[in-house]
Amino acid sequence: MEARADIQNFSAFVFDLYERSHAHDPVTLLRWSIERLSDVVGTDCSWAGWADLSQIEVDVCGSVSHNLPDDFYRFWTEIKHDDLLARDVISTGADIATYNRQGSRHTEGMVALSDRYSIDKLSVTVADRNDSPMLFMSTYRSGRHAKALGHAELGYLHAAMDHVRFAIERNALCGGAAQLLVNADGRVLATSPDAMRILQERWPG
Repeated sequence: MEARADIQNFSAFVFDLYERSHAHDPVTLLRWSIERLSDVVGTDCSWAGWADLSQIEVDVCGSVSHNLPDDFYRFWTEIKHDDLLARDVISTGADIATYNRQGSRHTEGMVALSDRYSIDKLSVTVADRNDSPMLFMSTYRSGRHAKALGHAELGYLHAAMDHVRFAIERNALCGGAAQLLVNADGRVLATSPDAMRILQERWPG
């Protein structure tokens, strides 16, 4: 699939992303993005959303999934303290991390997650790390003999997620008014420039 993760496909993705950002709400735009990106790199399922990676234990603030069972997020919350992908991103400051069920590095939680959902090759990439929560995308391939995502594919996803973040924050949320994207607990996930300016004027600092 690395041949599909090329500059021509990337250009087409970015063009479609910005065209759709004028008509889609942020969640719909994110859902479309991960479905399209999953197809480009050839993964069986994926998960994306906003995560607070500033803590020792990752906290997912809002997410959407593609081709995953309804109980995936609930089960992940039970093993998140064992999530090696999140642990590696937090501890190393890297934008990309991978896990191989047939590799030599495991935790009880990662083994349980992998075996429960038959996902053997796992990866995650996060967009711009300057903001919190940060936009992430996790991709999964099934089967013991499944091929892990290659360097080109991971780089493609990382670059694409930067554009997805920009489209959500600058286009999808800029409908002529100051808007916020928040989760059910009121946590701000993304803001338009006008919304941030107004908030800073009303509540300095």
